Amino acid sequence: MRFSTASEYGAPAEYDSASLDSDGVSALAKFSRDIDSLVHAAPTWSEADQIIRSRLSESSSVPRPLREQQAAHAVLHNHFGALKNKAPSEKELDALGHYTTLLVDNRSPESWLIHPALDLLSGHWPDERMLAAIDTTLEASRRAYSVNPEGVERHIPDVHSEIRTANQKLIQLRNNLRQK
Repeated sequence: MRFSTASEYGAPAEYDSASLDSDGVSALAKFSRDIDSLVHAAPTWSEADQIIRSRLSESSSVPRPLREQQAAHAVLHNHFGALKNKAPSEKELDALGHYTTLLVDNRSPESWLIHPALDLLSGHWPDERMLAAIDTTLEASRRAYSVNPEGVERHIPDVHSEIRTANQKLIQLRNNLRQK
């Protein structure tokens, strides 16, 4: 998982995992392991959602933006992939929107995870919200992975194809929304 960093966006230091001291890094690693284990063990997305919302409301030495990114990543990665193959309920779309918002608001560069969520949220979210989320995600991805608007990655070969494809799909989704 790639966390956004304050230096990349001019955001507050609390967004920056690189600014954590060794205790902070250890706390973030423990939080990440705990969240991944809890979410993976939850048999349904609704149980995972309850667990995550509860954990995010607890006090922690890990900055909230980093906890939100990790939690959203875990839930989307483990529980929302199956929505692509069915018509999601309103409750599922609301939860999907919540976790997508956490990633977008915290400027996660993980376009490969955000694109499928936004694709499902198309028609559920207003076009303006969709466009803002797409633009924020593309900018975060470009900055974090040195990816230009067309998706040409410059220095991280192992994510090249996945990021490029996701960014191209986001650009296509943005273009479709703008044509409406």
